[in-house]
Amino acid sequence: MLEKIRELEHISLRAWAALESEIYDGWILRYANGYTGRANSVQPLDSSSLPLDEKMAYCENFYAERNLPCIFRLTEAMQPSHLETILDERGYEPYNETLVQTADLSNQDFAADDRFHYSDTVSDDWLAAWGGWNDVPEQHIATAKQMLSQTSAEKCFAWIEDVAVGLAVYEGEHVGLFDIVVNPEYRRQKAGNALVKGLLAWGTSQGARTAYLQVVSINIPALALYGKLGFTNHHRYWYRRKQIITKL
Repeated sequence: MLEKIRELEHISLRAWAALESEIYDGWILRYANGYTGRANSVQPLDSSSLPLDEKMAYCENFYAERNLPCIFRLTEAMQPSHLETILDERGYEPYNETLVQTADLSNQDFAADDRFHYSDTVSDDWLAAWGGWNDVPEQHIATAKQMLSQTSAEKCFAWIEDVAVGLAVYEGEHVGLFDIVVNPEYRRQKAGNALVKGLLAWGTSQGARTAYLQVVSINIPALALYGKLGFTNHHRYWYRRKQIITKL
């Protein structure tokens, strides 16, 4: 199971490209102007050989140089397996548990309704709707556009006019769903369901056999929606951020 977690984590990281990424002795250090935890944290997914204190110091300096806190994004497959104990001892606090869910698409038949539209490139209109309905600060929208534009995998920027937007990214037999957001005026009217079904229909048309997504563990409405579409928990991830001690 740990290898399956690592495999899916690597796929999802490629789908959500950071502006800067460095592989350091089995760990991936990602940076994207502070936009999203996934793109601005250490991903300790693969085995390594350097002393742990040396690696920690390197990571902390990497983010200090970029004026960001050092954050680790952890899964049950973290390397080394006792890393969280070390982080706890060094004052790193846990926060934001997120579930990674998957769905088997091989025996499902999804179809997009007539309201569903998509493009393989991100537009300013798509970004404006996504940013406005999701309360994304203006300074992060330009970063998001750059990130989304440089992802090399096949992409589906989808929308239901004035109602909902979302993104699907296809690689191999996997399609990942990201940035699903519904206009607040249309929530609880099955708009999210229609959008996700359209994205899954697009993914299966590309050849995907498995879908995956990330959802915050306390987002009950989203969990209910995804459960009805066949998604179940695959693994979870969470963050550890170094405590900031203010000197008086």
